[in-house]
Amino acid sequence: MNDRHICVKTENSVPSQMLPPLCIHPFIQSCSHWKVRTLADVGAGRLRSAIPLLRRGFDVCAVETDVQLSRIEDLISDINRRAIGARLTCMSIEEFSSSRLMLDGAISICVLHTIPDTQTRKGILLAIRRNVKAGGHVLVDVPFGEPYYRKKMTKDRSYRDGFLMGRESCMTFYKDYQEEELIEFVEELGFGFEKNYQIRRHHALLFCR
Repeated sequence: MNDRHICVKTENSVPSQMLPPLCIHPFIQSCSHWKVRTLADVGAGRLRSAIPLLRRGFDVCAVETDVQLSRIEDLISDINRRAIGARLTCMSIEEFSSSRLMLDGAISICVLHTIPDTQTRKGILLAIRRNVKAGGHVLVDVPFGEPYYRKKMTKDRSYRDGFLMGRESCMTFYKDYQEEELIEFVEELGFGFEKNYQIRRHHALLFCR
């Protein structure tokens, strides 16, 4: 398809349900063995990962697009008003990319596979690398092999290295990463692979900065 006629709205890929992703639980357990206090949730969506982190005492910087931060403004206010656990701050991806926060770690869950531009994916990972201390841990989680998407991965929906989803007025994007491909992609940007948390139909990969 001609790129000039494609408008992909990554914010429309944000999961509507609020149940925490399964990978967050083993990550929290792992964090208990490290000196972790501060984390970035990059591509925070509706804060379904940030909330359990806050409740376990981690300060969380939720990083999102301006559009998505506007969409969850009331949710952010409610969390801050009720003082759920530790401290929640929010930052746009542009602000985060130019910051150097010296965080203990970061997560990016269900994000990379929704972005149709390879350079943007790289930019997100490089921003994480810039903001996480040397030796910090980073969780990258990407779903794969989901039946709902598999049946829609047809030749007519093929776009760049993935597939277009949804209607023309609000297109989204899905890339079905192979585990080795994703590990190589992240490692090339300065991270060391440590383990796969073995979550069903998810590449829940832990890296070291």
